[in-house]
Amino acid sequence: LIPFVLIFACFLFSCSDDEQTKDILNLTTDSDNNISVEQKSDEILSEKAKLLNEIDLCGNKNDSCVLEPKFFPLHEFKEMSSGFALRFHHANESNKRKMWKTFVYVRKDEELKCINKFQGPIMANDTNKIDFPDLLIRLTEFNTNKRFFYNCWFKYNVDKIVYEFDYCDLIHEKPITNSMSPKLIFDHYAESPKKRKEMNDKLRLKLKNQGLY
Repeated sequence: LIPFVLIFACFLFSCSDDEQTKDILNLTTDSDNNISVEQKSDEILSEKAKLLNEIDLCGNKNDSCVLEPKFFPLHEFKEMSSGFALRFHHANESNKRKMWKTFVYVRKDEELKCINKFQGPIMANDTNKIDFPDLLIRLTEFNTNKRFFYNCWFKYNVDKIVYEFDYCDLIHEKPITNSMSPKLIFDHYAESPKKRKEMNDKLRLKLKNQGLY
């Protein structure tokens, strides 16, 4: 259903213990304006700092509780401040228990409004859409002895101004007590249309009721 997908950050999270892929800024010197790489980098960092200050997740205009933030724009030809998805984790979480989150913000009436709080990292988006691309989020469900990982697509509802559940394309299962690789237990594209609908109707309510989106 999604013919082309741009992987912004491909984190094959098995809960929390995988190392984050480091972001690389591909900055070049602007010879016409004599702007150095360092100056451009400072400008980018300053913009992100301003956005973190504006959304004020930690309170008191202090962003120290937000670790490893990564911004993903929602508009191809507009400034980042017009709308973005923010992937991060909290400072009180250890490296072995990083619980990544993705909050989505849009600017409305000159203010940034949080329209979604996903309890998992953004992994990709639909490159066919210039504005409000579909988002692929990896959600994790903890059971007594197992973890379940859901790779789910969310589609923007322009009337409600919110991202809504569309479908999960993959579901993996992994025991908590050992290091076995996750095993695939559902593949959206390999199932019949009837099975797809039944599974995703179930997941829409289940994941919502668990507060994962």
